[in-house]
Amino acid sequence: MKKFICFILGLFILGSNNISFKNFNTKTIATISQEDTTNTYELSTFNALEPLIPHITSGISSYYGRNRYIDFENAKVIDFKPLSDDNKYYEVTLQLVTCEPDHKGPYGVDRITLVHEFGNVKITNFIHIATSQKK
Repeated sequence: MKKFICFILGLFILGSNNISFKNFNTKTIATISQEDTTNTYELSTFNALEPLIPHITSGISSYYGRNRYIDFENAKVIDFKPLSDDNKYYEVTLQLVTCEPDHKGPYGVDRITLVHEFGNVKITNFIHIATSQKK
């Protein structure tokens, strides 16, 4: 419930942001049962996840064609590229686990790349990595 309230508040706060699906690439790499291993940044390195939640939710809903539960607490920052000296503008790639709203499988592992520039957030890449019946 707490996540839902935070999500709704985030939508109101960020209501003026625009989302663009220009150059929105989607592809499925594989359907496997294991999550690939990679070096990841800690979320403490990247503090601005909350403003991106509406855009991430929209991108994942577009890919799956329906709403899915997104495990933001265990999100991994795969890559972070500052686009300005003060890190106000950036490109970030996140790896997220999603599932049906009842928190049951199938679980999806997805990577989403977003660019935040000049008040706009654009999804530049979306890759579905894996689908599994177990988390």
